[in-house]
Amino acid sequence: MTDDAKVRDWRIRENEQHRQAVMDWLIENGINPNDVPINTIASVTDGKLTISLWVADEQGNHQIDPDNPIELARHTITVPLKVPPTYHVELWLAPTCPTCGR
Repeated sequence: MTDDAKVRDWRIRENEQHRQAVMDWLIENGINPNDVPINTIASVTDGKLTISLWVADEQGNHQIDPDNPIELARHTITVPLKVPPTYHVELWLAPTCPTCGR
């Protein structure tokens, strides 16, 4: 995890206002926050949300990664953006430019 990602991750976990804003936004966009790993990378591009999620079965149980049995399996999805990100959500989203972080 990069230093920028660590700072972003800390902001969300340590600030209830940010955490709740992100959770509400995920729900509004059809994403179950319980399926989102704490260190997920999410981005919004061209009206689409791309996010890494834990793999869950029909009952909602998270699945073990068969290639690394001490980790939960993940997959990345891209869905149409239903609700644009708020200020707090933008702080959480991955920077779009790897050089400048904007």
